[in-house]
Amino acid sequence: MKTHYIPTTDEGKALWLHNFAAKLQEVSARYMITDQERNDAQQAAFYFESVVKFKNQFAAFQKSFTAFKNALRDGVNKGQPTPALPEIPTYGGLPSSIPAFDIFGRMSSIAQRIKNHYQYTEADGKNLGLIGTDVLKTENNKLVPLISIVISAGGHPEVVWKKNGMTALELMVSRDGGTTWGWLAIDTIPNYTDEYPLPVQPEVWQYKAIYRMGDSHAGQWSDVASVTVVQR
Repeated sequence: MKTHYIPTTDEGKALWLHNFAAKLQEVSARYMITDQERNDAQQAAFYFESVVKFKNQFAAFQKSFTAFKNALRDGVNKGQPTPALPEIPTYGGLPSSIPAFDIFGRMSSIAQRIKNHYQYTEADGKNLGLIGTDVLKTENNKLVPLISIVISAGGHPEVVWKKNGMTALELMVSRDGGTTWGWLAIDTIPNYTDEYPLPVQPEVWQYKAIYRMGDSHAGQWSDVASVTVVQR
């Protein structure tokens, strides 16, 4: 079932489902949502978000492995650090219980049942993410997230940010001095720790971010924040 309010990207779908599953508890009695449906939505949201995160970790691994292979074959440019052999991501972060397939088919069926209910309100629709996102308001277009980087106890970079009333923060990362940028994560609760394998030799990793309100970007991209990382 195609619905205009469910985003088209995996990352957008994961964010939408996270909100939908969390908010079902608030309206379950009014719209006769069963415990089984609520549990299914929560399990599906957690699992799908974990799968999308792993997909992006593996994509980042592929880029790092290609850089390692190219350096092994051709050497590196003057002034650039020799890339370390990256660690292969594992499924360790995925829940053991897999939800039924066709997650968004089931969720959109529940959503449509809610929208067809005689007690349905626009406020509930907005809260559950069942109304298509409008053009961002002028004040939101001026928002610029302020991010900073600290090193966590494990040596990984932690992106520090404040929510400022927004839904989430979308993060991009560059691990090659700003030449190549890749999608990192959509973080709904500050702060965010980058668990990508640390290099053997010091490297400068760079981060930039933009707010999200619902399914859409809000405001402008932040300034780039940089940090030097290395295995301890």
